[in-house]
Amino acid sequence: TNPDGTPCDGGCTNPDGTPCDGGCTNPDGTPCDGGCTNPDGTPCDGGCTNPDGTPCDSGCTNPDGTPCDSTEPACFNADGSACGSESDMDVDSDGISDMVDNCRIVPNQDQADADSNGIGDACDLMVPNMSGFYMVEVAHQTGSEEYDWDTQQCVANEDELLFMEIESVGTQVFFHIESDGDGEGLFAIMDANGGLTFLGDDSFSASGAYSEGSGTFSFSFTENHGPDDGSVVCNGAADVMGTLPAEVAEKTVIDNGIAWFWGDMWDTNGDGQPDQAEFEYGALATGVAETIFGYDFDTANDWVDISAEMEGAMYITDNGIDMVDEVKLISNFVDVDQVAILENTFAGNVSAVDPQHVELFELDMFGVPIWAVLDEAYEVGLLETDTFNSGAKAYIAEITTQESSMMFDCDWGGDGLPESLMCANGVTTQWSDNGDGTFTPVLATSLDDVINTIDQLGTSAEVSLWVGDGYDHQGGFHVKAYLVSDNGVYADANIFVMFERVNDNGQRAFFAEVAANKMTKGGIDTVGYSISDGLAKLLHMDGDELHPFVFAENELGDGPMVRSGYMREAGAKEKAILFNSTARDDVLNAFAP
Repeated sequence: TNPDGTPCDGGCTNPDGTPCDGGCTNPDGTPCDGGCTNPDGTPCDGGCTNPDGTPCDSGCTNPDGTPCDSTEPACFNADGSACGSESDMDVDSDGISDMVDNCRIVPNQDQADADSNGIGDACDLMVPNMSGFYMVEVAHQTGSEEYDWDTQQCVANEDELLFMEIESVGTQVFFHIESDGDGEGLFAIMDANGGLTFLGDDSFSASGAYSEGSGTFSFSFTENHGPDDGSVVCNGAADVMGTLPAEVAEKTVIDNGIAWFWGDMWDTNGDGQPDQAEFEYGALATGVAETIFGYDFDTANDWVDISAEMEGAMYITDNGIDMVDEVKLISNFVDVDQVAILENTFAGNVSAVDPQHVELFELDMFGVPIWAVLDEAYEVGLLETDTFNSGAKAYIAEITTQESSMMFDCDWGGDGLPESLMCANGVTTQWSDNGDGTFTPVLATSLDDVINTIDQLGTSAEVSLWVGDGYDHQGGFHVKAYLVSDNGVYADANIFVMFERVNDNGQRAFFAEVAANKMTKGGIDTVGYSISDGLAKLLHMDGDELHPFVFAENELGDGPMVRSGYMREAGAKEKAILFNSTARDDVLNAFAP
């Protein structure tokens, strides 16, 4: 289709108005001469790459080298997504893929950016900035319904309390629900007075406003949804109110004690219903080492101190390999007691490895359902009527890494690693057939073992590194990374990484290539690389998984071994929800699994 949505009758145009010869465009807007198609046969309008990761400027090719000009789903975008997936989206229908559009939700075919700040002129206007992490209450109006896919009927909507990460980019506002990893979120355009106009299809309508003075936003929406055949239509309507947490004096709060809660449930017998659970919480106060508790289902049927059982983590430092306990300590404060210093400990003493700074932003929890702000697993031990008491506070903690660090664990090893390993973390190069239906991993002992030549790829000699798995409109898939160099050895000057997507149906193709980073730290040789934002989103990767590395060591008692870890860059941020002592006690008193 043309940028305006009309059929591409031999006369498509590029964003600059020139004819689109071949029917699809490259990421830079030039014609995709030779043409490649999405799985449904429509043109691949921006972002397709050849298997080697180069732009699709002379026709995408299948893994066997034939042109990607049929309905076979062999052409992937540069982030590993399949043609026709979210990465091919063009929300504003201006002919520019969202992956490269400098105004994602405001049409601007010319992509003009006078100040070169990465935001197109069409959406780079002076409006309030509402970026932040909000607590959001959704109050459904009387009669509001949603479609239940199990019963195939309309059911009453329930009020919700959730957290939203909101990003302002010029006049564009992006709403992302923190717990909705698969969701696309909401989009809105803001005017100079803070007015919000939401974008959506015919089934969704919303408008509202942001108040910069109070740090709140509100909007009302209506929506209808149901099966695509239109046999059932459910009408919903709700009022939404978002509150930005308030700044606090961190020292005052932490001196009185803070706590975190974590919980998880999983299915072990394959019936689709969770049958195992694990719950932990930690308590911190200024100058006092963290105490970690776990819920004991076997004997005490209560919380017990498990601090001494925490296994800790390993870091590659200038000294070689240093170990820290999984017990933190807030040692001091900076910025006039407004920022806490969070440090690791080892054997009860403060460790200088990987310090972080913590800032807190406060929310009043009085009357809020307890289950609404904890991990979903906690619902097994809480009633819907359990609410926080007066004086209960929650804190959005923004945790910032102060120094780049290289961390690994000794329980990352994966299936099949020998139980005799002192550190269960290794890289498998091949699997040896034992002749009885079982296989033994062949573990890499030097970095040369995990670096390929180009000729090794696609043969039984190739060695890959796991990146992650996912699911899209083509079905399930996983992504692997290959370290490659001229001679397949660490001594080579040019080591790079090739990413391959492998669909569950067996279809596979390389889709991107990035440079690798060689570094020797504390006498330990390492090779690292970075995951693109698009690929991280596709695979739902955590923020601390974006910079993997492998390294060779001979210090941990297993002989020469290649192991894997993640680098965390200085300035990297993560968020957590913490509670004051009143809120902590409310949780502990109410929770009865």
